[in-house]
Amino acid sequence: MFKYLLIFLSLFSCLTTLFAVDLQIITYNVNLLPNIPISSLTKNLNRPFQRAKLIPEHLKTADIVALQEAVDPIMRLMISNRMKDLGFTYKTPVVGSPWCHPLHPALLNGGVIIYSKYKFVGSPQQLIYPRSTGWESISNKGAMYVPIEKDGVIFNIFATHTQSVSTGTEKAPKQMIKLHDQINHLATFISNLNIPANQPILVLGHFNSNSGNIHQQEKSQYPLYLDLINTLNAKLAPPYSTDSLPYSYDTVTNSMATDQGPQETLDYIFCLKSHPCPSTGSTTIFKITDSSLGNKPDLSDHYPIQAQLHYDLSQ
Repeated sequence: MFKYLLIFLSLFSCLTTLFAVDLQIITYNVNLLPNIPISSLTKNLNRPFQRAKLIPEHLKTADIVALQEAVDPIMRLMISNRMKDLGFTYKTPVVGSPWCHPLHPALLNGGVIIYSKYKFVGSPQQLIYPRSTGWESISNKGAMYVPIEKDGVIFNIFATHTQSVSTGTEKAPKQMIKLHDQINHLATFISNLNIPANQPILVLGHFNSNSGNIHQQEKSQYPLYLDLINTLNAKLAPPYSTDSLPYSYDTVTNSMATDQGPQETLDYIFCLKSHPCPSTGSTTIFKITDSSLGNKPDLSDHYPIQAQLHYDLSQ
């Protein structure tokens, strides 16, 4: 009798393991733009080739990494080659490339790319947004989608970079309309894929929708953020950890964020509420620096966001 009990418990443990999956995912706006005189953002790139060499070493523990503003082709190639060395065997194309895309001609690609240590189980698909406004109109901003399988579970990954908003300026109303339009296109893109209801969907990237200090729960004063999560029917994949930095774009603590604007949280890792979300986990905004960069040691003007996700799909 005891022998059969042990067999039963062993089988139960195996089945539980089959339905429990851990995933570590990072999103990071790396600010690797080409050095062309189109904006103050492209004139202050802080040794971008050196940063491109350093960045992958800080991402190597993740299962999946999504980058934004990996626009410059040489620096992106540097990152891709090193990511492959670090075990990221799979990668998507960059959104909106080549620049001479027949339906969306633009000077710059969209800069969004996904790396994975686990296999793609479908071909990457891209969405190029309606043309942004201002100087961002020269870039093919959009989203990249790819289904990735880990431990028998298919994770549907969407990475994006949307229109920015210069809050409090005369440009802001038009920018907000463009941002809302792009988020609507993303929601439609996701819906039209008809992803099975039992498969997790993660949407991550630089959304340009400020939610302020992440440790303050009240968000009613951040309408762009509320519009974002309502349009996508999304929530933070897991809550923020207590040791997370308070902002993903911090003009006070980040040596590369030099535009004198407010401290903001603009980058997120969401799960869609219509599909399985993690049962436990935590999200952390963290700082990475390197002393070799001198008086601007930060590796980008944004901080990376990492989520540790645990899915119990037996429930």
